[in-house]
Parts: sequence; C-alpha cells; structure tokens
Amino acid sequence: MPKSHNPISAYAPNYVPEPVLANSPRLDRLVREGKLYLSLKDAIDLALENNLDLAIARYNLPIANTDILRTQAGGFFRGVNTGVVQGTPGGGCRRLRHGSSRCWRWGGTTSGAGGAGAGASGLVQSTLGVGTAVSSYDPFISANGGEEHQTLPLSNLTLNGVPTLQTNTGQFNVNYVQAFATGTSVSFSFNNARQTTNSIFTNLSPVLNSEYRIAIQQQLLAGFGFGPNLRYLRIAKNNKKISDIAFKDQVIATVTQIANIYWDPRQRLRTNAGKRKIFRLRHANSRKCPEAVEAGKHSRNGCLRAEAEVSKRDQELTVARTSLQLQETLIKNAVTKVWMIRYWKRCP
Repeated sequence: MPKSHNPISAYAPNYVPEPVLANSPRLDRLVREGKLYLSLKDAIDLALENNLDLAIARYNLPIANTDILRTQAGGFFRGVNTGVVQGTPGGGCRRLRHGSSRCWRWGGTTSGAGGAGAGASGLVQSTLGVGTAVSSYDPFISANGGEEHQTLPLSNLTLNGVPTLQTNTGQFNVNYVQAFATGTSVSFSFNNARQTTNSIFTNLSPVLNSEYRIAIQQQLLAGFGFGPNLRYLRIAKNNKKISDIAFKDQVIATVTQIANIYWDPRQRLRTNAGKRKIFRLRHANSRKCPEAVEAGKHSRNGCLRAEAEVSKRDQELTVARTSLQLQETLIKNAVTKVWMIRYWKRCP
C-alpha cells in the first residue's frame, strides 16, 4: 500500500478502478479470416487475461491490505474471502474420495469463517473475538469552543449595582487520547474559560480559568504486552498470506480447467472420425442389402436390422458432432468475457 507522510492520508478513501469487461487485444490478433487459431499457450494466456474469477480474486489482495490497516489501528479484523471458484464451464469433474464425482458449475466466491468462540459441552472450538478488548491505536483529538452572551434584567440594584446584568463567557477545550500496543494509554486535556460581567460589585473581571490534565495508564494483568493487543494484526497478516496462496490456487485451477477444455475437442475429433468411419461402413452394407436379399444371401429381417443399425450410428454421429460444437463453444466462452456478460443478461 502507498506510504505517505501526511497523517490524514491514512483516513482518505481508496478508489478502485472499474473492472474491464472487454476482451483483451490478444484475442483480435488470433482471429484470422473469421477463425480463431489457438495454441494451448494462447488459450491459457487468454483465460488469465479474460477470466472473471481471477478478476474477483485480484480484489482479495487489496482487501487483505485494508484489513491489516484496520487492525493496525486497533480494529477487529473482518477476514478475506479465500474461496477458489471452479466455475469455468466445461472444465471437467473432480473425483471425490468416496468415489463419486462432482462437476463444477457456475458459482460465486465462498466466504471465510470467523466470529466469536463457540463450543459444546464446555469445549471452546474457536477463540476468535474472545479476550481482552483492544483499544484504538489511532489518536483521538477533539477541540471545541464557544462564545456566550447573556443579558438579565434585575428587579433591584442590591446584588450587582446595575439594572441589567450582562455576562460574556468564552471557552476553548482540547482533548487528546491514544492507546499503544503495550497496553499503555495516554490522555491529555486542556480546558480554558474566560468570563466578563458589568457588575460593579465583582472584583475580578475578566475571570480566567485554565487547567490541563495528563493521565497515563498501564495494564498490568489483562491486556498487558504485545501478545493480546496485536493478535488481530497477526490474524490479518496471516489472512493476507492465505489470500496470496488462494490467488495462486485460483490461477492453477483456472489453468487446469482451460487445459482440460483445450484437449477435449481433440479427443472428440478422434471419436467423431471413428464414428464417421463406422457409419459409412454400415451405410455401405445397408445399400448392398437389397441385392443380397434378391440373391438369397440375406433375409428381409436382416436388412431391417441393418437399416436400424445405420440409423443408430447416424444418431451417434449427430450427438458426437453436437458435443464437438458444444466443446468448441465452451472454449471460446472460457477465453472471452463478452459471452459471459450476455449469459448473465439472459439469466433470470
């Protein structure tokens, strides 16, 4: 995070640029004559540039830095999202330990755990939020002042010697409070007041009242030392390390899914070639079937079974072609952003 010698800059808001929802220029360079020419490296590069899961994961790092800044001031840590999104369509399925498989679909990020300690039967399972309160390490400075004029008509001249008593009062006060990670807190107050009156029986006019007070407090038992007072800061720094590892995990997961999507059409091309070859062979045999029936080499039922086999192979070839087109669409969607935006607009 940027450092500044201006003490007020720590309290100024940070502006995050809007996400870029257009495809990267690399995509235009790979399109030639209306066709997208992709190598595995190009597919991975495009996915890293255009995948919105990575764009979401990148925000976790500045959020972690902000959480550290918050805890350095003595605030409670809020935690950082460390979920890895397995949302690339067509990225495959993961085999679980108990033998079943789970196919990843569209999903959002997952939230981290936190909160106060809780447990059952007297066993505390979490100590987050439990312990001595952490004071604010940011200095608290306040100043207030005022000027007051009062006019009071009097029924007699015995007390003040004037028919109308006029009093002017002015005050200006300053307070400063700050705590430190050692369990020490310091407070300083400076109060001033000035009062004038037109009473002829008042010996002192104006009257000046000024005082200051300095207080230093040090915790000796609960809240003493850096351990309990910097525990939130240590947790926030560990959360930043976890966020960095989670971002790397997100990159690895995205690259793995893109590699699976990239090689799948090649396997489907081989499958289509085999199904096309079988279909042509069955179709050729079916065309020769009427001549074989006339020659007495095959029965009529055999020809019907051959025609049914041709229809079956034709259906399998159609399904294989559709699957190949779907897989080609999936890889185009995985390396671009435009389709994702349109897809979200169509969702209810």
